[in-house]
Amino acid sequence: FPSHDTVQIMNYLLIESYKRGDKYLTWQHGDVEYSPDLGRDFEDYVHRMQNRNDWGIIYTHHDLVAAYNVEALMKVYGWDQYSFPYYFLDNDIACRLDYAGYKMVIYDFGGDIIHHASTSINEDSYRRHINGLLFPICKQLLDERHQGHEVINVGEEYLLDS
Repeated sequence: FPSHDTVQIMNYLLIESYKRGDKYLTWQHGDVEYSPDLGRDFEDYVHRMQNRNDWGIIYTHHDLVAAYNVEALMKVYGWDQYSFPYYFLDNDIACRLDYAGYKMVIYDFGGDIIHHASTSINEDSYRRHINGLLFPICKQLLDERHQGHEVINVGEEYLLDS
């Protein structure tokens, strides 16, 4: 089932990216497959945005493949390992970046992407049970913290045209 390790890994990557002077870091779900063209197009788009300071997140196919602005993440202190150790990390970080004035772009690049979602949960009754307990608690925490705040997708043209 989901693990506190994900948050720790994300924050570790953030710190290491910051130390190296990286402008952004990329992340993808471990259970996705996509064409090399989609990967190259996504990386090219993000690379073109690296010197812009107004974006926080660039997602493709919701959050299956993501790029995060390192400077923006540092300003909001990275991912919250205490409130969201299992679910809704993406929602929480998007809200906090939005509050800090950073833009979110969701750009569904062409090409096929396959998400083998929840395979381990669906195949294991114990994990399914634990997931059924954790997911609603994490959702309630998100709702209480952000009061239904919706982060607006500015669209891929916003960053390219500015």
